[in-house]
Amino acid sequence: MGAPLAIFRFLRREIPIVEIDPSHVTAPLPPADSESALRERRDGTGPVLHQVYSATMRDPKLTAGRLLAIVAADLNVIAPSEVVRFEKTRGEPGRLEEGDELLIRMAGPWNAPVKVARRWEDGFRLVARRGHPQLGELELRARDADGRIVMEIQTRERAAGLGFRLLQRLGLIRRMQAYTWAEMLENSVQLAGARPLDQITVDRRPGRARTDSQRVRAGENARRGLTGAHRLAVDAAGFAVGGVLAGLAAVRGGKAVHPHGAVYEAVLVVPGRDEALGRAELFATAATRPALVRFSRSLGLPRPLPDLLGMSVRVLDAYGVDRHQDFLMVSSVDIPVAHHIFLPARDVQQRPYSSSLPYRVGSQTLLVGAVPRADSPRIEEGNELERLAAAAATGALAFDLAVAPVWGRFRPVAELRVGDPLPPETDALRFNPWNAGGGLEPTGVLNRMRDIAYPLSQRAWGRGRRAGKQLEAETVVRRLRTSPSGGTERA
Repeated sequence: MGAPLAIFRFLRREIPIVEIDPSHVTAPLPPADSESALRERRDGTGPVLHQVYSATMRDPKLTAGRLLAIVAADLNVIAPSEVVRFEKTRGEPGRLEEGDELLIRMAGPWNAPVKVARRWEDGFRLVARRGHPQLGELELRARDADGRIVMEIQTRERAAGLGFRLLQRLGLIRRMQAYTWAEMLENSVQLAGARPLDQITVDRRPGRARTDSQRVRAGENARRGLTGAHRLAVDAAGFAVGGVLAGLAAVRGGKAVHPHGAVYEAVLVVPGRDEALGRAELFATAATRPALVRFSRSLGLPRPLPDLLGMSVRVLDAYGVDRHQDFLMVSSVDIPVAHHIFLPARDVQQRPYSSSLPYRVGSQTLLVGAVPRADSPRIEEGNELERLAAAAATGALAFDLAVAPVWGRFRPVAELRVGDPLPPETDALRFNPWNAGGGLEPTGVLNRMRDIAYPLSQRAWGRGRRAGKQLEAETVVRRLRTSPSGGTERA
């Protein structure tokens, strides 16, 4: 009786569910969990549906953190019992931690095993395990906002078989799901002691199976604003470069360039608002942000030959959960115009690093760079990565993150402090200059080409068993982000 009762109650709802017109929405939906996305692409059938149900609670008697703690301790306190029940099959009762497993008993011939993929202060993410009728994930999050609580339930789903896909096409599954998510939000309102809801909104859009480092389809940024011959030219050039890199990656069995390196924890310290970069969210306020930094030999030339050295920086969750900021830089020189070229180096602190290709911030066009600090420790023994490890071990290794106009020199805007080394498997992390946002965006024809070439190269070396290395690297990073110290501190 559970399913018919749910559909009957859904049709008689008093609180409306208002669907947002996607044409009026500019913010991207958060990307999929990488392991979940891989299964979507490999094993699913039919389209991927991405949706976010949202409710704003007025005058709650609990904080968002307290409400979420109660819900995480036992999801059944907000679940409609006639449709779903949550049973913990792995993990301690009364709490929800990363790695815990649950069985969702549903109205119908299916049960749905899930695993806690992420747990952080403001929410948690469940991903489907083998045996679930759908592939995908559910994320529940809550935040305080001007005396109110905004709670969201984000789902991303694709049918695991033709039978479930048929029920989706008949509309039965969508009605049951809409009822379930709406009831969970309404029950959360009651649990928080808030005033009754006026409405629940849903942002529902088709999605594509993709990984964390692929927020949009390859080339989508490259083609933005282009038509006709210009678009064809960028496509042709991007796919040509991407084909070469993909071939090299396949031959090497790894990254086409920067094949081997070392990854370190880091923090990016923004001292205060930089007026010239006021339109860039990353530099708009004083903050200490968790980050990663990877050092590498760009061409992989044998030692003792000098090589172009690479420095890739990822500011974690810079614009929200899973919305990182990446900077990809190569050893260069701090001279106007010349900082567009690459120069080899024998030590990671020998030369400045430059993005070489520009970013747009408002009306400005700037390069991003990293300049070794004079007060950082220099080590004499070993190769460049061994000297790097010894310098980082002192706890005093730092670089100035800097910007420069095309005709100017670099000036510091933040300090990048290098911390402890991360496990070797994190060397498989994928960086992309189009992991950007907050008013800071790559610009120019060559950057457009990279939006096509980089994903092609990364897919080439990420096939088969190597895909597991990429997922393993991203799993390590997720654990780092959910650690007690993995948050942004604002001054």
